[in-house]
Amino acid sequence: MSPKAQVQQSVGLESMDATPDGTEDGLTLHDLLAGPGEDPAARVCRATDWNDLLEGVSGKRRDLVYSLAEGRTGRETAGKLNVSAPRIVQLKRELASDIKDEWGEGIANEVGKKPSWMNGIIAEREKRAYRYEMKTV
Repeated sequence: MSPKAQVQQSVGLESMDATPDGTEDGLTLHDLLAGPGEDPAARVCRATDWNDLLEGVSGKRRDLVYSLAEGRTGRETAGKLNVSAPRIVQLKRELASDIKDEWGEGIANEVGKKPSWMNGIIAEREKRAYRYEMKTV
């Protein structure tokens, strides 16, 4: 803290492991600040990566990416793009190859992982839930 803040005693330090006033469920400040949603910085980085990747992609392959991102099935996408279902499979394979070339072979595993910063939070929540269970038994 700055010297002025210390003299005025207008701010104070709180442990991130402290339980805020009025909460009874054992949530800590750290839990409250680490929201369950996605990190905005990660979202922006991913958007930048996708924009870079899609920069060289045009036509049906770009439309395929957007269609898949919207959650459409292969059959729906084929109808939308006016191509056959086997052609959609072919386009997906080509796109997967481009993605692997751009970001490496392990990209599929990487995007499926939970962020490592959440591991401690999840472990702490599980530990608290276990302790609560043991108290009620």
